[in-house]
Amino acid sequence: MTATTAPSPSPSMSASASSPRVVSRDMEWFTVCIYTRNQIGMLMTISSIFTRLGADIWSLTAIPTSTEGIRKITVETYTSRDGVEAITKQIERKIEVIKASYYEREL
Repeated sequence: MTATTAPSPSPSMSASASSPRVVSRDMEWFTVCIYTRNQIGMLMTISSIFTRLGADIWSLTAIPTSTEGIRKITVETYTSRDGVEAITKQIERKIEVIKASYYEREL
């Protein structure tokens, strides 16, 4: 497998966070969207799934939705398609999660 340098996630990232890393060619940018009940520890649970499956979190945003008690968590990650599919399946297994999906980020 040939190695290449990961693109910087955005110009606003700090110099240390946007420094190049060596990754394989099958890596892509993905955005994972998660709708979950407002539970203590959900961000830790979600971030531990990414860590356990070897994917970096480049950006994480958690906001309330118009539905009381429901939060939307958006995570940007640079990983393989198989990796993001495994992450999404693991997240959806959590009782507090209503729906998890992903899409490939357009550059």
